[in-house]
Amino acid sequence: MLKQIGTEVTMVAAIGDRFALSALTLAFEERNLVGAVTTEEEAVAAIKKHRPNLLFCTERLEQGYGISLIKRVEQADRSIKTLLLLERTSEAVVEEALSAGCDGLVNTQTIGEEDAEFGDALHTILKGGIYYPPSIRKISEVTARRKGLSSVDLGLSLREKQVLKGVCRGETNKEIAASLFLSPETIKVCIQTILVKLDARDRTHAADMAIQRGFNLE
Repeated sequence: MLKQIGTEVTMVAAIGDRFALSALTLAFEERNLVGAVTTEEEAVAAIKKHRPNLLFCTERLEQGYGISLIKRVEQADRSIKTLLLLERTSEAVVEEALSAGCDGLVNTQTIGEEDAEFGDALHTILKGGIYYPPSIRKISEVTARRKGLSSVDLGLSLREKQVLKGVCRGETNKEIAASLFLSPETIKVCIQTILVKLDARDRTHAADMAIQRGFNLE
């Protein structure tokens, strides 16, 4: 599944465990994986050199910190998609990861399983979607309840909430439009309105904010 990524897609991997990094490199075509490193600074250098479509990294690195790396990339170039592989899934770490603005989160414990989240996350993000699996969203919902936050107070209309649910599920504008029987242009305008109402930088930031508020995706 991982080798079915388009030939035009380039990625940098920053993995703290050298054995895991070696194993992952075997799963990709050489033309896709243009950088494979173990430290934060090496990743920054590889990104500057190759300008990849996607960075995926583990939370723990040999030197540096994966979430710090995500923040640096998001601040430097938001066109680069980011996927964070979490080894710890405590409330605090999940909240920190969401606040970093990454396009996707995956629990490393699921990598290697038959229904692993990693492959789904890559393909969802590369097609323009956002990937937060149910396990991560559930942790965030618990945090929101504990903090007394309410998704009801997002100030969105029913249509806008429907569109935001699609964004949070990782759907593209075209997919959201099809499910709501609307045009992609209408969805685009609706998303722009959502960004203004939530004071969000982009659709990823809007999804992060909604999930941190315990937004109901059912």
